[in-house]
Amino acid sequence: MNANSLRRPAVAPLRRRANLGRWFQRLIDAACRHYAVQGAAHIFPVPTPMRVAARRGAATRGNFLAFFERKSITDYYGTLPSGRSIAFDAKSTTTRTWRSDIPPHQLDVLHLVHALGGLSGILIGFDDGRGTLRVFWVPWPEAAALGHGQWTADAVSALPGATAVSCPGHVDFLPALLGGSGGTPTDGRSPLLPTDKNTPVR
Repeated sequence: MNANSLRRPAVAPLRRRANLGRWFQRLIDAACRHYAVQGAAHIFPVPTPMRVAARRGAATRGNFLAFFERKSITDYYGTLPSGRSIAFDAKSTTTRTWRSDIPPHQLDVLHLVHALGGLSGILIGFDDGRGTLRVFWVPWPEAAALGHGQWTADAVSALPGATAVSCPGHVDFLPALLGGSGGTPTDGRSPLLPTDKNTPVR
């Protein structure tokens, strides 16, 4: 295992896909908290609004029936130190091949953010089958290619602008997004502040 991969806990096969998705999100959330403590960025997950339709009763220990009120815009949204906005989707797979499942309206949001001068893209994680997660950042507009088809980690890494993401206990995506130590975003726009990796994750 190297700095660009992270070993995940073993999970039961039937729950593996769902568990990886939640684990991947927790690692991204940990990174977002880390960046907030540094003052490097304010990035947060965007919840999909839900409405409770019916409660199942006390005997079900709080179980209820609910539905989504409207479509989600994108998985994460926020602001970088320059004031520039950032929006991205986070995707993961438990197999060597990821089949695109990004709704068109989310791709539209990523396109709009980029067109208005923001930074957008897709953060994607691959389980290699041995419990190790490989993660890549793909900026827009190159990330538009991920809107259809099937993809392997090697195919994603070959996309223009794709950058391997370091995983030192969390998905440390901001350096990859900003273009490494130089602080230049991978889409070639205005330079931003680099992160301080000595700040502990909270």
